[in-house]
Amino acid sequence: MKYILGPEIIWFLLLGISILIARSNTPPDFPMDGFIDKSWVLVALCGLMTFGLYFFLSYPKFSFSANLGNMHICRSPYTGDTDLCLQPAGTRHRNGLSGWNAFYDHCIDGRQHNGSRNFKILKPGLMKTVFLVIMVLIVVFLYKSCETGYVKKGHNWVWVTNDENFGSRDHWIEGIDMESFKVLRQNKNFAIDKYSAYFRGRKISYATPDGFVPLTDNAYGYAKDNYRVFFDNEVILKADPATFEVLEFPYSRDKNDVYNGTLPMNLDKNDVEAFKVINDDKLMKGSKITTLLSEFLKFNPEYQWIENLDIEVNWVITGSWGTGEANGKKYKGIKQVNRNEGF
Repeated sequence: MKYILGPEIIWFLLLGISILIARSNTPPDFPMDGFIDKSWVLVALCGLMTFGLYFFLSYPKFSFSANLGNMHICRSPYTGDTDLCLQPAGTRHRNGLSGWNAFYDHCIDGRQHNGSRNFKILKPGLMKTVFLVIMVLIVVFLYKSCETGYVKKGHNWVWVTNDENFGSRDHWIEGIDMESFKVLRQNKNFAIDKYSAYFRGRKISYATPDGFVPLTDNAYGYAKDNYRVFFDNEVILKADPATFEVLEFPYSRDKNDVYNGTLPMNLDKNDVEAFKVINDDKLMKGSKITTLLSEFLKFNPEYQWIENLDIEVNWVITGSWGTGEANGKKYKGIKQVNRNEGF
């Protein structure tokens, strides 16, 4: 049985699963990214289960000997009996060992039995239980060590990240009100206090707690308050909170326009109503690009009006690989494209 279920066959099964996953490889969305970041703990679990299974199936009957002066507590691997043995000090066993090192054998020289007493030193079943408890504790520790999100440590809140380069890191959240700070259940990437709102541990520009509500339950951080609409940590420019709706990243819409990331696309009213998301590039459709406004304007001068707004804008977020269409017109990113160009 141990040769069938031993470590070798499990590694072959893991190899087969890896090949199947590689053949159907498609880039994960952001929620799946978070799951994958935490899944490395399963590697340790598989290792423990593999060698634990091998340990269980090939577990020998141990013989224990405790040297108590002239008395030894012995257990036979052949009969399983445990007895109190009276022997001269230093008596050796068939394996040439004495004292606690006398495993895999039993007392043979000068053996005198105390028939009224049997001693159960450490049963194999107990060994297995101890192993399982240790394995569970290790898995729990590894899982907790890769926990991410808002975590309260002492009297402070931090945003915890976990990656393969730096491991678990705490990012202190600046300027928050500790007494009123709370994580939002609708999307735990968001939090508010009595002064502001936060996305992934960073303050959202111009956000207030007044009517603040997340609009998504994933890593695409759409939200709004009574005055503005937001994506991640930036304002969606000119968006109307009362009529705003999320379509599919990178596109959203209100009564006035369609938005790519944080930017309005300046569509005609008929095109706004007819706009639908295509996103046929499954590989890149979820890509977010955050660009310094000054650099963005060098390549998109039609957006120079942003500099004249009554709010300060330093960054813009776009999804350049998103695609959509409306009334026979095709769009890629923030721009309309020729029908013959395709997507």
